[in-house]
Amino acid sequence: MSLIGTVISVEGEWITVEVGPLAGCQGCRACGGLLTGGEASQPRRLSALRQGFDLTAGDRVTLDTNPGEVSLAAVIMFGLPLVGFFLGLWAAPAWLTPPGAPPADWHHALGGGLGFLGAGLVVYLGSRAGWFTRLSLKVTGKIPPGSCPGDRGCSDSHSPP
Repeated sequence: MSLIGTVISVEGEWITVEVGPLAGCQGCRACGGLLTGGEASQPRRLSALRQGFDLTAGDRVTLDTNPGEVSLAAVIMFGLPLVGFFLGLWAAPAWLTPPGAPPADWHHALGGGLGFLGAGLVVYLGSRAGWFTRLSLKVTGKIPPGSCPGDRGCSDSHSPP
């Protein structure tokens, strides 16, 4: 789903864009989670990568992600901690059980929790370090002043009537 918005500020390679629902919106609510938590009628400010476009405050842009990036981000965010949990369950007897003793259930529970927390910490630190920056929203085009792209309309708060 492409979004159309107005640049609010430019800070290096990142921009802040105000986006709102498109004029041709049929009410499917697909953008509800992105545009103010279920209430898609209000504009929202998002950060996006500038992608080398020469932008200033007030410019209108289209935003999108590359195909598959949303799925990859979901796998990283949810799949890695889940894998960590199961690896912790599997490895817990080797870490926590004294030699010659049978593993107890709490060994597995503690190992799963530690694996989950460890993988979650890797995802958190990786996002803070910028490892996943390429999965962010990106500017895919600059809209010339006074025009609207195709049949999408220009219904955000900064568009002409």
